Amino acid sequence: MKRILIYILIGVVITFFPLLYINNKVLANDSNIKWTSNRSSLNSTKHDITLPDDAKYISVSENANYVSYVKDEKLYIKDLSGNTEDNLIPEELPVMNAITLNDRDIVMYFIYDRDKQKLIVKTYNIDNDEKTLHKEFTVKNLLEIKGVEYSSYTNVIYINARTGNENYATDNIYRIDIMKNVSHYFSLKDICKMTLLTNEDCIAFQDKYNNLYINKRKFTYQDYSKFILIGKGKKDLLYASPYKDKSKIYVIENQKVVDTIKIEDTNYKDILSFDNRNYLIYDNYAYNVETGDKINIKNDMDIIDITDKQVIYKNSENKLFIENI
Repeated sequence: MKRILIYILIGVVITFFPLLYINNKVLANDSNIKWTSNRSSLNSTKHDITLPDDAKYISVSENANYVSYVKDEKLYIKDLSGNTEDNLIPEELPVMNAITLNDRDIVMYFIYDRDKQKLIVKTYNIDNDEKTLHKEFTVKNLLEIKGVEYSSYTNVIYINARTGNENYATDNIYRIDIMKNVSHYFSLKDICKMTLLTNEDCIAFQDKYNNLYINKRKFTYQDYSKFILIGKGKKDLLYASPYKDKSKIYVIENQKVVDTIKIEDTNYKDILSFDNRNYLIYDNYAYNVETGDKINIKNDMDIIDITDKQVIYKNSENKLFIENI
Protein backbone atom coordinates (compact mmCIF):
# COMPACT_ATOMS: atom_id res chain seq x y z
CA MET A 1 0.00 0.00 0.00
CA LYS A 2 2.83 2.37 0.89
CA ARG A 3 4.51 1.62 -2.44
CA ILE A 4 1.29 2.47 -4.30
CA LEU A 5 1.03 5.82 -2.48
CA ILE A 6 4.64 6.63 -3.40
CA TYR A 7 3.93 5.87 -7.08
CA ILE A 8 0.83 8.08 -6.98
CA LEU A 9 2.81 10.94 -5.38
CA ILE A 10 5.56 10.65 -8.00
CA GLY A 11 2.93 10.70 -10.77
CA VAL A 12 1.29 13.83 -9.33
CA VAL A 13 4.65 15.65 -9.13
CA ILE A 14 5.62 14.65 -12.67
CA THR A 15 2.25 15.82 -14.02
CA PHE A 16 1.88 18.99 -11.92
CA PHE A 17 5.04 20.88 -12.87
CA PRO A 18 4.68 20.54 -16.66
CA LEU A 19 1.06 21.66 -16.34
CA LEU A 20 2.16 24.60 -14.20
CA TYR A 21 4.69 25.60 -16.86
CA ILE A 22 2.10 25.37 -19.63
CA ASN A 23 -0.38 27.43 -17.64
CA ASN A 24 2.09 30.20 -16.78
CA LYS A 25 4.03 30.35 -20.04
CA VAL A 26 2.07 28.92 -22.92
CA LEU A 27 -1.50 29.71 -21.89
CA ALA A 28 -0.74 33.02 -20.23
CA ASN A 29 -3.09 35.97 -20.65
CA ASP A 30 -2.73 37.84 -23.96
CA SER A 31 -1.50 40.90 -22.09
CA ASN A 32 1.70 39.04 -21.27
CA ILE A 33 2.39 38.10 -24.87
CA LYS A 34 4.38 40.49 -27.07
CA TRP A 35 3.10 40.46 -30.62
CA THR A 36 5.42 41.60 -33.40
CA SER A 37 4.52 42.51 -36.95
CA ASN A 38 6.67 42.03 -40.01
CA ARG A 39 5.68 45.49 -41.24
CA SER A 40 4.63 48.51 -39.24
CA SER A 41 2.77 51.52 -40.54
CA LEU A 42 4.96 54.01 -42.34
CA ASN A 43 5.66 57.11 -40.31
CA SER A 44 6.93 60.19 -42.10
CA THR A 45 9.18 61.04 -39.16
CA LYS A 46 11.02 57.72 -39.43
CA HIS A 47 10.90 57.07 -43.16
CA ASP A 48 11.30 59.21 -46.22
CA ILE A 49 9.10 57.35 -48.67
CA THR A 50 8.51 59.95 -51.35
CA LEU A 51 7.63 59.49 -55.00
CA PRO A 52 8.63 61.92 -57.76
CA ASP A 53 6.02 64.46 -58.83
CA ASP A 54 5.76 62.94 -62.30
CA ALA A 55 5.72 59.26 -61.26
CA LYS A 56 3.31 57.23 -63.42
CA TYR A 57 1.87 53.71 -63.28
CA ILE A 58 2.40 53.44 -59.52
CA SER A 59 1.95 49.83 -58.43
CA VAL A 60 2.40 48.27 -54.97
CA SER A 61 3.52 44.66 -54.49
CA GLU A 62 1.07 42.27 -52.86
CA ASN A 63 2.89 42.18 -49.51
CA ALA A 64 3.50 45.96 -49.59
CA ASN A 65 7.28 45.49 -49.60
CA TYR A 66 7.89 47.41 -52.80
CA VAL A 67 6.37 49.98 -55.11
CA SER A 68 7.19 50.34 -58.80
CA TYR A 69 6.71 53.42 -60.94
CA VAL A 70 7.71 54.89 -64.29
CA LYS A 71 9.39 58.28 -64.58
CA ASP A 72 10.70 59.79 -67.82
CA GLU A 73 10.05 56.42 -69.51
CA LYS A 74 12.32 54.61 -67.03
CA LEU A 75 11.33 51.95 -64.49
CA TYR A 76 12.11 52.38 -60.79
CA ILE A 77 11.61 50.07 -57.82
CA LYS A 78 11.32 51.56 -54.34
CA ASP A 79 11.86 49.51 -51.20
CA LEU A 80 9.15 50.54 -48.74
CA SER A 81 11.46 49.96 -45.78
CA GLY A 82 12.80 53.40 -46.64
CA ASN A 83 16.41 52.40 -46.16
CA THR A 84 17.60 52.30 -49.77
CA GLU A 85 17.62 54.55 -52.80
CA ASP A 86 15.24 53.90 -55.67
CA ASN A 87 16.49 51.12 -57.89
CA LEU A 88 16.63 52.08 -61.57
CA ILE A 89 16.08 49.10 -63.87
CA PRO A 90 18.37 49.85 -66.82
CA GLU A 91 16.79 49.75 -70.28
CA GLU A 92 17.89 51.52 -73.44
CA LEU A 93 14.34 51.65 -74.82
CA PRO A 94 11.49 53.65 -73.24
CA VAL A 95 9.32 51.94 -70.62
CA MET A 96 5.64 52.39 -71.51
CA ASN A 97 3.99 50.80 -68.47
CA ALA A 98 4.68 48.50 -65.51
CA ILE A 99 2.68 46.47 -62.99
CA THR A 100 3.60 44.40 -59.95
CA LEU A 101 2.30 40.84 -60.06
CA ASN A 102 -0.28 40.03 -57.44
CA ASP A 103 1.40 36.97 -55.92
CA ARG A 104 5.15 37.58 -56.18
CA ASP A 105 7.74 40.34 -55.91
CA ILE A 106 7.97 40.54 -59.68
CA VAL A 107 7.34 43.52 -61.94
CA MET A 108 6.03 43.05 -65.47
CA TYR A 109 6.95 45.95 -67.71
CA PHE A 110 6.65 46.98 -71.34
CA ILE A 111 9.24 48.71 -73.50
CA TYR A 112 8.82 49.91 -77.07
CA ASP A 113 11.24 49.99 -79.97
CA ARG A 114 9.88 52.83 -82.09
CA ASP A 115 12.27 52.16 -84.97
CA LYS A 116 11.31 48.49 -85.29
CA GLN A 117 7.69 49.06 -84.13
CA LYS A 118 8.11 46.28 -81.57
CA LEU A 119 6.47 45.98 -78.15
CA ILE A 120 8.66 44.02 -75.73
CA VAL A 121 7.28 42.40 -72.58
CA LYS A 122 9.74 41.74 -69.76
CA THR A 123 9.68 40.78 -66.09
CA TYR A 124 11.99 41.84 -63.30
CA ASN A 125 12.42 39.64 -60.22
CA ILE A 126 13.11 42.02 -57.34
CA ASP A 127 14.50 39.39 -54.98
CA ASN A 128 16.92 37.93 -57.54
CA ASP A 129 17.65 41.20 -59.38
CA GLU A 130 16.96 39.35 -62.62
CA LYS A 131 15.35 40.48 -65.88
CA THR A 132 13.62 38.03 -68.23
CA LEU A 133 12.33 38.54 -71.76
CA HIS A 134 8.76 37.27 -71.99
CA LYS A 135 7.61 38.21 -75.51
CA GLU A 136 8.29 40.59 -78.39
CA PHE A 137 5.77 41.37 -81.12
CA THR A 138 4.81 44.04 -83.65
CA VAL A 139 2.58 46.93 -82.62
CA LYS A 140 2.57 49.77 -85.13
CA ASN A 141 2.40 53.41 -84.06
CA LEU A 142 2.07 52.73 -80.34
CA LEU A 143 1.06 55.80 -78.36
CA GLU A 144 0.38 54.36 -74.91
CA ILE A 145 -0.15 51.17 -72.92
CA LYS A 146 -3.42 52.09 -71.21
CA GLY A 147 -3.91 48.93 -69.19
CA VAL A 148 -2.62 45.44 -68.48
CA GLU A 149 -4.42 42.43 -67.01
CA TYR A 150 -2.62 39.24 -65.98
CA SER A 151 -3.61 36.04 -64.19
CA SER A 152 -0.96 33.79 -62.67
CA TYR A 153 -3.47 30.90 -62.69
CA THR A 154 -4.24 30.94 -66.42
CA ASN A 155 -0.94 32.63 -67.39
CA VAL A 156 -2.77 34.87 -69.84
CA ILE A 157 -1.90 38.53 -70.42
CA TYR A 158 -4.20 41.14 -71.96
CA ILE A 159 -2.67 44.45 -73.05
CA ASN A 160 -4.67 47.54 -73.98
CA ALA A 161 -2.44 49.38 -76.46
CA ARG A 162 -3.50 52.73 -77.90
CA THR A 163 -2.21 53.15 -81.45
CA GLY A 164 -2.46 55.75 -84.20
CA ASN A 165 -1.61 59.44 -84.23
CA GLU A 166 -2.82 62.76 -82.82
CA ASN A 167 -5.67 62.94 -85.32
CA TYR A 168 -6.98 59.40 -85.01
CA ALA A 169 -6.28 56.66 -82.49
CA THR A 170 -7.88 53.41 -81.35
CA ASP A 171 -7.46 51.03 -78.43
CA ASN A 172 -6.32 47.53 -79.33
CA ILE A 173 -6.40 44.60 -76.92
CA TYR A 174 -3.66 42.02 -77.46
CA ARG A 175 -3.72 38.58 -75.85
CA ILE A 176 -0.65 36.52 -74.91
CA ASP A 177 -1.46 32.95 -73.89
CA ILE A 178 0.44 30.46 -71.74
CA MET A 179 2.46 29.32 -74.79
CA LYS A 180 3.39 32.97 -75.48
CA ASN A 181 1.31 33.08 -78.64
CA VAL A 182 0.13 36.62 -79.44
CA SER A 183 -3.19 37.51 -81.05
CA HIS A 184 -5.06 40.73 -81.70
CA TYR A 185 -8.16 40.29 -79.53
CA PHE A 186 -10.40 43.35 -79.97
CA SER A 187 -10.47 47.03 -80.97
CA LEU A 188 -12.57 49.95 -79.75
CA LYS A 189 -12.38 53.71 -80.01
CA ASP A 190 -11.64 54.27 -76.32
CA ILE A 191 -11.50 51.58 -73.61
CA CYS A 192 -11.76 53.05 -70.11
CA LYS A 193 -11.45 49.96 -67.91
CA MET A 194 -10.50 46.32 -68.27
CA THR A 195 -10.50 43.40 -65.84
CA LEU A 196 -9.56 39.72 -66.14
CA LEU A 197 -10.99 36.93 -64.00
CA THR A 198 -8.46 35.07 -61.87
CA ASN A 199 -9.23 31.41 -62.59
CA GLU A 200 -10.96 31.71 -65.95
CA ASP A 201 -9.84 33.23 -69.23
CA CYS A 202 -12.63 35.80 -69.23
CA ILE A 203 -11.92 39.47 -69.95
CA ALA A 204 -14.41 42.31 -69.40
CA PHE A 205 -13.93 45.87 -70.62
CA GLN A 206 -15.91 49.10 -70.79
CA ASP A 207 -15.58 51.91 -73.32
CA LYS A 208 -16.07 55.64 -72.73
CA TYR A 209 -19.68 55.35 -73.92
CA ASN A 210 -20.40 52.88 -71.08
CA ASN A 211 -20.76 49.88 -73.34
CA LEU A 212 -19.71 46.77 -71.41
CA TYR A 213 -18.18 43.79 -73.20
CA ILE A 214 -17.55 40.35 -71.72
CA ASN A 215 -15.40 38.12 -73.93
CA LYS A 216 -16.15 40.38 -76.92
CA ARG A 217 -19.93 40.18 -76.43
CA LYS A 218 -21.80 43.36 -75.55
CA PHE A 219 -23.56 42.90 -72.22
CA THR A 220 -27.18 43.98 -71.70
CA TYR A 221 -29.65 43.19 -68.95
CA GLN A 222 -33.37 43.94 -68.79
CA ASP A 223 -33.77 47.52 -70.03
CA TYR A 224 -30.14 48.45 -69.38
CA SER A 225 -27.54 48.63 -72.14
CA LYS A 226 -25.01 51.00 -70.50
CA PHE A 227 -22.94 50.00 -67.48
CA ILE A 228 -20.11 51.06 -65.20
CA LEU A 229 -17.65 48.19 -64.77
CA ILE A 230 -16.77 47.90 -61.08
CA GLY A 231 -14.33 44.98 -61.22
CA LYS A 232 -13.92 41.29 -60.44
CA GLY A 233 -14.41 39.42 -57.17
CA LYS A 234 -12.55 36.63 -55.41
CA LYS A 235 -15.00 33.99 -56.66
CA ASP A 236 -14.53 34.84 -60.36
CA LEU A 237 -17.57 37.09 -60.39
CA LEU A 238 -17.91 40.40 -62.22
CA TYR A 239 -19.54 43.50 -60.74
CA ALA A 240 -21.20 46.18 -62.86
CA SER A 241 -23.66 48.97 -62.14
CA PRO A 242 -26.28 50.29 -64.58
CA TYR A 243 -25.19 53.71 -65.79
CA LYS A 244 -28.62 55.18 -65.05
CA ASP A 245 -29.12 53.49 -61.67
CA LYS A 246 -26.18 53.63 -59.26
CA SER A 247 -28.27 52.06 -56.49
CA LYS A 248 -27.77 48.63 -58.08
CA ILE A 249 -24.65 46.57 -58.62
CA TYR A 250 -25.17 43.41 -60.62
CA VAL A 251 -23.19 40.28 -59.82
CA ILE A 252 -22.39 38.55 -63.12
CA GLU A 253 -21.31 34.95 -63.63
CA ASN A 254 -20.94 33.38 -67.09
CA GLN A 255 -22.48 36.55 -68.57
CA LYS A 256 -25.64 36.10 -66.49
CA VAL A 257 -26.81 38.20 -63.54
CA VAL A 258 -26.88 35.93 -60.48
CA ASP A 259 -27.41 38.54 -57.76
CA THR A 260 -28.06 42.24 -57.15
CA ILE A 261 -26.36 44.37 -54.49
CA LYS A 262 -28.37 47.34 -53.24
CA ILE A 263 -26.43 50.55 -52.58
CA GLU A 264 -28.19 52.90 -50.17
CA ASP A 265 -25.79 55.82 -50.54
CA THR A 266 -25.13 56.48 -54.23
CA ASN A 267 -23.06 59.62 -53.59
CA TYR A 268 -19.71 57.86 -53.80
CA LYS A 269 -16.86 59.89 -55.28
CA ASP A 270 -14.89 57.18 -57.01
CA ILE A 271 -14.57 53.46 -57.74
CA LEU A 272 -11.24 51.79 -57.00
CA SER A 273 -10.32 48.23 -57.93
CA PHE A 274 -7.20 46.41 -56.73
CA ASP A 275 -6.90 42.89 -58.12
CA ASN A 276 -10.08 41.23 -56.75
CA ARG A 277 -10.92 43.95 -54.20
CA ASN A 278 -13.43 46.60 -55.26
CA TYR A 279 -14.38 49.70 -53.30
CA LEU A 280 -16.82 52.56 -53.57
CA ILE A 281 -15.01 55.61 -52.19
CA TYR A 282 -16.94 58.06 -50.02
CA ASP A 283 -15.73 61.13 -48.11
CA ASN A 284 -14.48 59.24 -45.06
CA TYR A 285 -14.85 55.54 -45.78
CA ALA A 286 -14.41 52.90 -48.47
CA TYR A 287 -17.19 50.38 -49.06
CA ASN A 288 -16.16 46.85 -50.03
CA VAL A 289 -18.57 45.82 -52.79
CA GLU A 290 -18.15 42.08 -52.22
CA THR A 291 -18.30 41.91 -48.41
CA GLY A 292 -20.22 45.07 -47.52
CA ASP A 293 -17.51 46.08 -45.04
CA LYS A 294 -16.65 49.74 -44.49
CA ILE A 295 -13.07 50.93 -43.99
CA ASN A 296 -12.33 54.33 -42.48
CA ILE A 297 -10.08 56.34 -44.79
CA LYS A 298 -8.28 59.67 -44.83
CA ASN A 299 -9.97 62.19 -47.12
CA ASP A 300 -6.94 64.44 -47.58
CA MET A 301 -4.77 61.86 -49.38
CA ASP A 302 -4.93 59.81 -52.56
CA ILE A 303 -5.40 56.07 -52.14
CA ILE A 304 -2.72 54.06 -53.95
CA ASP A 305 -3.86 50.60 -52.83
CA ILE A 306 -6.08 48.80 -50.34
CA THR A 307 -4.86 45.36 -49.32
CA ASP A 308 -6.58 42.93 -46.98
CA LYS A 309 -4.75 44.51 -44.04
CA GLN A 310 -3.62 48.01 -45.05
CA VAL A 311 -4.50 51.20 -46.87
CA ILE A 312 -1.65 52.85 -48.78
CA TYR A 313 -1.89 56.60 -49.34
CA LYS A 314 0.01 59.32 -51.18
CA ASN A 315 -0.26 62.85 -49.81
CA SER A 316 0.07 66.19 -51.59
CA GLU A 317 3.85 66.07 -51.12
CA ASN A 318 3.99 62.63 -52.78
CA LYS A 319 4.92 60.89 -49.53
CA LEU A 320 3.57 57.40 -48.98
CA PHE A 321 1.78 56.35 -45.81
CA ILE A 322 0.60 52.88 -44.84
CA GLU A 323 -2.22 52.55 -42.34
CA ASN A 324 -3.29 49.23 -40.87
CA ILE A 325 -6.97 48.39 -41.24
